[in-house]
Amino acid sequence: MKNVFRLKTELYWILKEDYIEFFGKNDELNRKLCTDDIEGVFDFLEYISEGRTNEEIASYNSLSNEEKMKIIEYLEKNKYAIWMEDHSIGRSEAFINSIPNVNFQDYKEKIEMTNILIIGVGTATSYVLEILSKLGIKKFTLIDGDQVEKRNLEAQNYSNDDIGNYKVRSLEKKYGRHMELKIFTQYVQSIYELELLVELNDYDYIINGADQISLMIGLIEAKIKQKFNGILIEGGYGVLNQNIYMIDNIESALEIQRSLKEFSSGNKRWIVDNNGSIFNSIFSAFSISKLIFDKILSINDTKIAFGDFLQNRYFVGGKYEKIMYEDFSDSIQNNMNYKRKVNNKTEHWIPKINKRNVLSIHPNYDVTSSLSAVEKEFLLRKGRNDFIQIAEFKQEKLVISSLSLTEDNEQKIINRFFSFILENFGEDIHNRVTSVHKNGIITEQSLNRKQQNKTIFIRDQWIVFNTQYSSDFERIIGEIHELLHIVFWDITNDPYEHERFVMEWELRFFEVNNVKGTISHELCKYYLKTKMILFVKNYAISHYEKAVITDTLPRFQIDFNDLTKYRLDSFVKVLNQQIHFEKPFYLLKYLQSFERNQYYFEKILNEELSWEGNDE
Repeated sequence: MKNVFRLKTELYWILKEDYIEFFGKNDELNRKLCTDDIEGVFDFLEYISEGRTNEEIASYNSLSNEEKMKIIEYLEKNKYAIWMEDHSIGRSEAFINSIPNVNFQDYKEKIEMTNILIIGVGTATSYVLEILSKLGIKKFTLIDGDQVEKRNLEAQNYSNDDIGNYKVRSLEKKYGRHMELKIFTQYVQSIYELELLVELNDYDYIINGADQISLMIGLIEAKIKQKFNGILIEGGYGVLNQNIYMIDNIESALEIQRSLKEFSSGNKRWIVDNNGSIFNSIFSAFSISKLIFDKILSINDTKIAFGDFLQNRYFVGGKYEKIMYEDFSDSIQNNMNYKRKVNNKTEHWIPKINKRNVLSIHPNYDVTSSLSAVEKEFLLRKGRNDFIQIAEFKQEKLVISSLSLTEDNEQKIINRFFSFILENFGEDIHNRVTSVHKNGIITEQSLNRKQQNKTIFIRDQWIVFNTQYSSDFERIIGEIHELLHIVFWDITNDPYEHERFVMEWELRFFEVNNVKGTISHELCKYYLKTKMILFVKNYAISHYEKAVITDTLPRFQIDFNDLTKYRLDSFVKVLNQQIHFEKPFYLLKYLQSFERNQYYFEKILNEELSWEGNDE
């Protein structure tokens, strides 16, 4: 078979106006090739893309021999093209050739003698053979005494025709013609039984997919004692999650051993059933295969794989990358209902509140030194906001009509808001706000998405979470609120100033668009009503926190007699839901924004009530 020089067409070469791009469609790997003769070089690349012999390259006359040799030297040095036997390129070969500084031939030489032992071919490992065989590995030993049952078909690599057969025989029938395959139809409960069947040092990789914890412990202990040289791969799955570990040295074996002891200590009795699904099976097969693939090619220090099928968090990588991933993942989980419990050593400033201690509770420690200047000033403030006495009464007088918020009405409100931003803040801010509204607002509610209103700035873009709503009116008001935060983003990061600014400009917007008989009028009434409800809640909670810190709960009980005497159960529930136990006064910024805009708010409210004939 003749030897040819072939351009790696799998690297996606693209002719641009001023350069040649390759590693196209991959922003991390993307490269540019610049030369005086872009068209001439690209023509030559096209010519060698089919694979050319030395004679054919020599006969190519559009470039000089010196120019051709320079191109070939550059391509060969960087492994962008290769000398190879002339043959059609398979998908796996093309994929491996796409990895920077790797040729398929390098990989092929390494896998030809790779020998893999798989213990247990159930949910965790039955598809491993499928992937690794297609990656070119041909030497396997399979051990499993199980026979295929109907219940296995949902998650494992078997079909109806396999029911009643040994699992290893079914896999032998499916793959045996294409590889060197040994099978054992025995159960192994311990490493002693395993060593009676096979010589562990014959294997480069030992994949343990068996259910027996005693076998896992024995293999790990054997690795610690260096009884075999190969790499051990262990894993398992729990409720909606999965872990895979590569154990290639004593240190990693000791680490897994410690984790096993921590997990099993104190666990005396179990009620457990197998909940492994096709997701577990495919994720496990992919992860195990990728750990082995990366190890063979030394392209990553890949040791760990983790899958969370509820949170859609998936990781394959190294030990330290996993730590960084968890840090990143924690910030994502802040937007989810079901999140990982972190062993946070930050002491709560206040105990859990219940009906018995709500009016006699004391802080766990002195928090005053950690308070901001605004919060310390609030502690010293005397007197009472008289609006608290009439807010509940007035909000009941605001009647919202049954007008529905159609898609057309919603768009009109948003367009008016955009015009309002343009008139008051200029074109740059207008463009920023419209861009975020178009691309960066998350409004979909789901089982696992936390209901919240929050704006974050990450990787040069704003992302708005507007998922805390129970009606379309509330959703639109939430969007306007968060977009106004983006207007004020560059001015300060002071949360008190942010909330003051946002409420001021919310009021300005609703005032100028408050045309009676329109959907905007109903939206304004809804806004006023909900602001008063939130004011009452924030006022009561902030003053409760103040009373706890200043040891004046008896005074609080007098001032809020209605809450403490007639609505104590619901108040305790609200306190536990709304107080941030890590730090006091989370809601104070919303209370202060209301009080700093209270005159303007009451002006619009009184005008509205006079229209309704309800001005008291």
